[in-house]
Amino acid sequence: MIDPLDDNLQSRLPLFHQKWWLDVVATDAWHYLVERKNAMTMIWPIYILRRFFLNLCKMPPLTMFLGPVFFPKDCDQDIQVEALRSKLLRAGIARIRPYLRKRIHVAPGFNDLVVFKQAGYRIDKRITHRIDGDLSFPEGVLPGVGKTRRIRINKSGEKCTVSSSEDASDLMDLVVASWHRRSQKPPHSLDLLMRLANAAVQKGQGELIYSHSLSEHELLAGGFFAWDSDNYYYIAGGYSPVDHQSIGSTSVIWRGIEDALNGSRNFDFEGSMVPGIAKFFRSFGSEPVEYFALSKNSF
Repeated sequence: MIDPLDDNLQSRLPLFHQKWWLDVVATDAWHYLVERKNAMTMIWPIYILRRFFLNLCKMPPLTMFLGPVFFPKDCDQDIQVEALRSKLLRAGIARIRPYLRKRIHVAPGFNDLVVFKQAGYRIDKRITHRIDGDLSFPEGVLPGVGKTRRIRINKSGEKCTVSSSEDASDLMDLVVASWHRRSQKPPHSLDLLMRLANAAVQKGQGELIYSHSLSEHELLAGGFFAWDSDNYYYIAGGYSPVDHQSIGSTSVIWRGIEDALNGSRNFDFEGSMVPGIAKFFRSFGSEPVEYFALSKNSF
């Protein structure tokens, strides 16, 4: 039996499936569901939100996806792999059946939707935006960058300094300022975001990137990025009111893209279904990538 807490296996799991991440975003309300048949094991982190007398299988905050993953993929024939995955999924779905309401986001590339559809789940498409980690930086990225964004990238080199940091406190102020300008509150707890950023930095899987103006050395923008072996995620960001043309925020994201591609990782904006935000992400040369939200109510 594969131990999901084994350090070697943890390093092979997606970022959002790793224990340190779940311990922050889900505290003690999560567990690994493990199923094994023949040569394949399924590991599926489950987050249970308790409301009154109800147990709800939900998505934790600040977590893009949390569906099943499979180890190892060492069967001889594709049809055998598909059959084993289906059996494991049906066993896992049966185990979460008692929860009255279920919502699960599965990772891009998850191809076993038919099993969930047969079990009565609703399937909704979501979009993230990615830059391929096989591209060179900046030569491979620039052809896809929008004209206006390219101008701002060039200006950022003249007007900004960009640096990495382990201090998340400035980012919290920027996040609050950004949402305040929209007359809205941040969608997630700042305390949770702070703890997650600190845990990521301590684990060696996260960094804070800040941009300051060259002239006044004013803080312009900041971002929190975290990664696993394959992907580098833009988790949260914010910018100052003095960053009028988004030169600072452009420089922060551009540095993140550089760090991702230099580490041969895909850069993932974590997507958005909001047209204006999606347009902003695409301006950096990213491409839309599908993933899916699965939901079912059992009343």
